[in-house]
Amino acid sequence: MFPGFAASLISIKMVIMRRAIIPIVMAFLMAYTAFVSAEQFTTQDRERIVRLETNVEAGTASIQRQLDDIKSFMFWGFGVLFGGMGILIGFVIWDRRTASSLSP
Repeated sequence: MFPGFAASLISIKMVIMRRAIIPIVMAFLMAYTAFVSAEQFTTQDRERIVRLETNVEAGTASIQRQLDDIKSFMFWGFGVLFGGMGILIGFVIWDRRTASSLSP
């Protein structure tokens, strides 16, 4: 084929491999330094987690109370709506029956 073609393919593959290997090696080095410099779990960390847990529980209780209020409001609203519709249908039926009995 072409005498320099194989050599150029090999050099292209080497460049691609170098570009792929460098980020992989850097990622491993960064991960290693992150794990090496990790501090031990202290009592201050435990206290922070306990405070965070109590805040989350308080927030969850507040959200649950608000959802219960919304649910109650929706039940009342739909109850009034469907009650009014029932009264309206009853009035229309009553009006049609009395109108047909009152012939001029």
